[in-house]
Parts: sequence; C-alpha cells; structure tokens
Amino acid sequence: MMSVWSDLVIALLAGPLVLAGIAKLATESGKLPWPVRSGPLRAPYGPKAVGGAEVVTAILVVLLQGALAAIVAAVAFGVLTVVAAALSGQKCACFGLARLASVGKAHIAGNAIAALVAVAIAISAPPGDAPVLRVWTCVLSAGALGALLFLSDRRRKAAEEIPSECGEMLSGVLLFVSDDCPSCRSLKQLLDAAEPARRAAITTVVIKHADDIPEDMRKLGVPSAVGIDRLGRPVCLPVGGTGPVKALVDTITIGTSEVVGGR
Repeated sequence: MMSVWSDLVIALLAGPLVLAGIAKLATESGKLPWPVRSGPLRAPYGPKAVGGAEVVTAILVVLLQGALAAIVAAVAFGVLTVVAAALSGQKCACFGLARLASVGKAHIAGNAIAALVAVAIAISAPPGDAPVLRVWTCVLSAGALGALLFLSDRRRKAAEEIPSECGEMLSGVLLFVSDDCPSCRSLKQLLDAAEPARRAAITTVVIKHADDIPEDMRKLGVPSAVGIDRLGRPVCLPVGGTGPVKALVDTITIGTSEVVGGR
C-alpha cells in the first residue's frame, strides 16, 4: 500500500516538470523572458534545452522503478531550487507565456519542498512497479496545474484590461520596463508612433530587479506605469500591460509636461 502512495506522490511531482518543459518547447523562444544572459543556456536555445531536459526528467521519474525514480526527482528539484535562488527577483517564464512572474520565495520554497519529499520517498518508501498509475497521475497533475495557471493568467489579463479612472490632468507617465520583456518591446513600437510631445512626457525606468518597481506596482510586473502631475507626483491608479499603459499615455495632456518630461 505504501508503494502505491509513493507512486502517486512521485508522479504528482513529475507533472509540473512535464508542463514546464512542454510550455518552453511549444513557445517561440523570442517571446519568452529568459533570465540567462550568457553561456550555452542563453536564449534562443536555452529555453528549448531546459524544456527538453524537464520533459526527459519527468519521463524518467514516471518510468524508472524503485528509489531511482525518487532520486532523479530529488536531483531535478534540487537543481531547480539552486537555480531559483540564483535568479531570485528576475523575470522568468517558468511555464511559458501562461505564467510570467518574477522568481521569488514561493518558487524557491516550492522546489525545495518537492526535493525534500522526493528524498524522503527514496529513503523510506521507494515507488513500486506501477508505470500506468504513474503515467495517468502525471498527466492529471500536469493538466490540473495547467488549468490553474490558465485561469490565473485569464484573471491577470482581465485585471490589466481595466483602465485606470483618473480625474486628474496628467502631465506625464512614469513607465517601468525591462530589457527581457517581450510586451515591453511591443509597447515601445506603439509609443514610437505617438506624437513627439507625448513621447517626451514619458519617463522610462529600465528595471533589473523586481524590487526596483514601487511596492504598490510590483504585482503588475512590466510593462507598468502610473500617471504623474507637473511636479512628478503619482496620481490615479497604476496600470499594467501593453494596452492599459498605452491608453494611459494617450491621456497625457500635451503642453503640461515641461517639468516631468524626458526619457
């Protein structure tokens, strides 16, 4: 009976690896914010290599027998824990475009817990010989996590589409972007087509770390922006996403931005 539970748990751990790997393999590398800037794992080949490794690892975890399956899972999540700690604060598409987030304590803790669970299974109750059970459990685990991420992404996009209602006259916009943000590049193309006076009223801050964004805007990620008055003071609610930021820029009152302009 214990081996059945071990099979279930180890297959549940393989689910996120399958989902993360397939998401990276199925998404065009140029659209993924990738935190590795140099070495063999840099974009555009890095996401594909890591995604392939995650899928292969998940297959091994599902098909290998006994303690070896748990050991492979423990090593995989141990490596992911170290990587998450090293990349803390940087933007990473861990599950492709369905979940763009800054690597934080939750990522580190989740991977560390998974590694510890796998070690415990390897030591005390190695999985048995139930590959069919593990395959279906892994598929259900990946599917459930994928549905959760999809719904979460839908809610995030819906929130981004809500414009910031503002009764104040905007003299400018304080805009936060990052170098590895595909949406930021799309926004730049839109803003380049705006009137020169409107572009001059945008103060752009290129962030390197999630903590570089004001605390009340961090949940929005990048691109995000807030309207400012003639003295550079934030007014109205901040917005996130390409469309809402562009809409906010369009509300700048031309001719009132002498104090705050500049990029």
